[in-house]
Amino acid sequence: IMLAKYDLLLPLHRQERASPRQGFYLPRSTQCGWLGEAYDYVYRIVDAMMVDACAKAHCIATDATGAPVRQRGKCARWHVFVFLADRDHVIFRAVRDHTSASIATLLEGFKGALLSDAASIYDALHRERGLLNVFCWAHVRRYFWYCRETDPALADEAMAILSRLFQVERETRDVPMPARTVERARRAMPILEIFDAWIARTRPRATPRTPLAAALTYYDNQREGLRRFLVDGRLRIDNNLSEQQLRNLVLGRRNWTFFENPNGLRWYAVFRSLIASCALHGIEPQEYLEEILRLAPHWTTTRMLELSPKYWAATRAALTAGELEIIRRPWETSKAVVAEVVDAAA
Repeated sequence: IMLAKYDLLLPLHRQERASPRQGFYLPRSTQCGWLGEAYDYVYRIVDAMMVDACAKAHCIATDATGAPVRQRGKCARWHVFVFLADRDHVIFRAVRDHTSASIATLLEGFKGALLSDAASIYDALHRERGLLNVFCWAHVRRYFWYCRETDPALADEAMAILSRLFQVERETRDVPMPARTVERARRAMPILEIFDAWIARTRPRATPRTPLAAALTYYDNQREGLRRFLVDGRLRIDNNLSEQQLRNLVLGRRNWTFFENPNGLRWYAVFRSLIASCALHGIEPQEYLEEILRLAPHWTTTRMLELSPKYWAATRAALTAGELEIIRRPWETSKAVVAEVVDAAA
């Protein structure tokens, strides 16, 4: 049910309607109750993932999208942030307001590089906490894409130059560190010099308050952050992965229109964090979720990070015989084990 709703985007009322095909009727109220209990068992895992990300990540990439929550009169507009902490965690967080205060609270303790779309809500983090601002070349490319109707020739020139930059990114992606920093910078610098020269030639031709003027202004304002990748091969040149992670929610809104209440939105954030992190680490999510839902009620709350997808392989390998019995599917328990339990009870 969890995977059908939060991965395949199948609302509970549709699962209810389809349940008789499996031989029994499963009301949405029962499904909702199960999801609520599951949330109570696993939300601490995602909390621990967020703390671990803020404490250890070199770079966190982030983006946000709207999440309507039902209320009387009209839906309240909540927001869901996604955080990609290196290659460790994918974490979703729901907040009421898309503000500097909200993002500051979410990233409490983080001291590394923040890859974002240069929205103004992140300015305080860079100014007051000293986070390294890393900006997205895909956003630059998008600004020039919007110029194709008003200045098609200039837009195509910009897009052609930027395509070479993304080609360098693709071709150096598998170069090991620290050689990647040197090789990518060596190949990217001539392209950036060409682009800067093109910007200088084009700026006098831009009419104020046009898409082209907006694209040039965006580039000028973010120029320093756009070049951070030259000195650190661990940094991506775009924030596309964050936008891809949010696509699930954007598509989901078309199916369920809104969240019934803030609790439903928090459930989405927690379950989606675990499912997306499973994909990041190549873990089968159904098997993982089944096992941690059995194990989490018996696990020490101070060690919940060990149940996260990043650490699950090591944790599972170190489980005791008793803990392995907990996560074993009941119908797979051997007759010998059942006999031992019966004898012990007797």
